Amino acid sequence: MLNLINENEAIIKESLGLINKKVYNLISLVESENTLKTGRFPFVTREGKWIFKDSWANGFFIGEMLLLYRITKEKNCYHI
Repeated sequence: MLNLINENEAIIKESLGLINKKVYNLISLVESENTLKTGRFPFVTREGKWIFKDSWANGFFIGEMLLLYRITKEKNCYHI
């Protein structure tokens, strides 16, 4: 049983690391596109590129950053 718990913890940590990296990359993209002033955030991808849109779904991106910070306490999750 203890072995299974350790394996699950390792999987969770690895998954959170990947999620953190993806969200950080999105934060970097938002900063480089300078979309904060216009209120546009990553919405969907088309042909491998993010489409920025001002829509009701903007809160999802902010929510991802908040939830990831609460779980990992990584400051880069919300520095924008």
